[in-house]
Amino acid sequence: MDSLDRHYPLIGKVVVEFQGIDLTLNIILGSLLIKEDINIIQAFAVSLSFSKKMDVLKSIAPFKIQEPDLLKILDKVLKELSQAESERNRIVHAHWMAASDGSKVALLKPSTSRRHGLRGGISWVSPDEIEKVITYIQKAKSSLWMFGAELEKRGVIRLKMFSMPLRESEKS
Repeated sequence: MDSLDRHYPLIGKVVVEFQGIDLTLNIILGSLLIKEDINIIQAFAVSLSFSKKMDVLKSIAPFKIQEPDLLKILDKVLKELSQAESERNRIVHAHWMAASDGSKVALLKPSTSRRHGLRGGISWVSPDEIEKVITYIQKAKSSLWMFGAELEKRGVIRLKMFSMPLRESEKS
């Protein structure tokens, strides 16, 4: 068994877990903007990048959410989502290589910016490190879901989706 074979299912799980966050964010954002039609909500939300969805939610929240404590919770949740997105991107948009002897797996994720120039490089990544990313993404998804449930409970959104519990495997 190649050492990469242990990483592949975990990389896939990062993708699937993050899709849950994206869908939940779409539902919350759409419910605040367009209350009636799930198809319109989906058409609107899928056209935006994840970071743009967070920007839009942050921008409209003060107009749609009147309770200051909910706005504070949203700020905390958005920080978690931003970190989850960063971790997901680090895993998903990397090049993966096994060492020539198959004993280690390397992640190559260079990046560039005007401010810092070329950064990144090769780092050795264990399956446990990817599991930690998955756990963080699941925690962020749970925080977002609980925020949606609180919006429902207080009548800010009327979808009645968040009153359903997350599966046990999706809780943090």
